Amino acid sequence: MIEEISQAVKKWIAKLAKPINDLSGGRIKPNHITALSLLGHILIAALIVSESWNLAALMLIIFGLMDSLDGALARLQRSASAQGMINDAAADRLKEILIYLALLIYFSGENHQLGSILTIVALSGSFMVTFIKTKGEAAISSSKQIGHQRMNRIFAGGWAPYHLRMSVLIVGLLLGSISATLLVISILAWTAALDRYARVQQVLS
Repeated sequence: MIEEISQAVKKWIAKLAKPINDLSGGRIKPNHITALSLLGHILIAALIVSESWNLAALMLIIFGLMDSLDGALARLQRSASAQGMINDAAADRLKEILIYLALLIYFSGENHQLGSILTIVALSGSFMVTFIKTKGEAAISSSKQIGHQRMNRIFAGGWAPYHLRMSVLIVGLLLGSISATLLVISILAWTAALDRYARVQQVLS
């Protein structure tokens, strides 16, 4: 269900790429969208620290949609590249760092030790999901002749992709249940990390 919604949103966002490209005469590049989204997350972090949960959630939705827009624009301009892929992946990790750092500052100010612990567990779990995928792909590619499509199938879906983690966080911000939300993200992320680790081991064995 989540994946279907995600694909529908991506298709809708992709339709915005052409008018943006046409109106700018091609001057707006995918990296510009990536940078704007990253800068927007600084604002989101400030809103979280100031406990403006609803506005932070709204900004997460708006700037989160840009994750699909930069890719669509790259395909339209035929400028998709390995460099752009690295920039996008690095920006996503920086966005998570900004958000969780803001949550950690908030919980520290409230002297909420459990919240601080959950923030660290959620962040580390999120990074492990990406780390195992990246290292797993490298290990599998170096030891086995596996095509791109099969590699995608190995890591397809999963328990907690980036967009799902952010969706859960948006819901938590809107409900004002931050600690409970971080617990859910922690469970999802660490379960996903273990699942991906098992998939890599199965292919390599």
